[in-house]
Amino acid sequence: METITKRLADLIALKGIKNTDLAKATETNASTISRILNGIQTPTADTLYKFAQYFDVTMEYLLTGKNIISNNCTGAITEPNELKLIAHYRQMNIVDQEDILLIAEMKAKKNKRKGKVMSSHSENDKLTSETA
Repeated sequence: METITKRLADLIALKGIKNTDLAKATETNASTISRILNGIQTPTADTLYKFAQYFDVTMEYLLTGKNIISNNCTGAITEPNELKLIAHYRQMNIVDQEDILLIAEMKAKKNKRKGKVMSSHSENDKLTSETA
């Protein structure tokens, strides 16, 4: 079962920052972040809010792992790979983002024609290994 600690560590890694960068950006003590990441301390509501704002996720996601999209977005993402995809997409320039969108549209159309709709991570892994 994932914890706040794991989700926060994943977000830090995806953003490619250091704990000190997060501390500075959220005006949180670096030792507090260290204690949270080591499972020694539970973040306060105020700290969770700052983390959610910084990573552009919901507080619900940090607490439960569900409903990752912040209120300025639509929909809800619960799959970890979807979060990774969004994080990588946000780091790309506009041309690369457009390329990724074209690839995603082509793949979705191809799977739709074949009647394949991925609904779970394990099915996606199976399809990836079959096409590799």
